Parts: sequence; structure tokens; C-alpha cells
Amino acid sequence: MVSQCLNGLGVCHKMSLVKIGQHPYIEMIEGNTGHSRIFRVQFEGPWMKGPIVGQYRHTHYIACLNEGIVEPMTDPCEIMQHEEWVHLVEGMYPHVVSRCTGFHFTHAWVISN
Repeated sequence: MVSQCLNGLGVCHKMSLVKIGQHPYIEMIEGNTGHSRIFRVQFEGPWMKGPIVGQYRHTHYIACLNEGIVEPMTDPCEIMQHEEWVHLVEGMYPHVVSRCTGFHFTHAWVISN
């Protein structure tokens, strides 16, 4: 869906899978190539034991810029520092998403200029 949207807008990008088990902060910092990215956030919870369609119903997307993170669940006009975002969502996601026990990234779309 994200790739189709970016293609439709004529935005050059490359989608990649995120290493399983890697902490999101590490992916944001070590995966930083100087380009803006979109991350698919997978909320963890009991749905992870069911069919894939159930897992995909518990996702979210964030923008990762060099300056920081745009988190639509808080203020889509604010850019948070990377570290600030990690600390915020570790406590926020379980309160906002019913039965959420954690989260991880699954995909990253690197936006090319």
C-alpha cells in the first residue's frame, strides 16, 4: 500500500524488510542513510499468534527524518527527537492500542531525492 502510494505520487523509493528482533532505535540510527524513511510499525499482542490478516490490522506508520520522528498518534505537525520518540511510544502504544504488549518495525521505505 505504501509503495503503491509513493509510486502514484512519482516518489522514488526503495522498500526493505527490517531485521527481525532489532530494536527500533537501532534501526532508525544505524539504518540512517541521510534519506527520509517511512517505517511500518507492527503492534505486538495476542493477534500475532493468529492469521497474518489479523496482524496487519494492528499496524501504524511513522516518518523518520534526519531531524527526528513524525508520530501521527501525537501531533503530525511536530518532529520529535529520535530518543524522545522511543521513550514516549514504549509507554504510549500499550495505552492507545488495546492489548498491545510492544512493537517492532517490519518494513522501511527509503525516500530518494
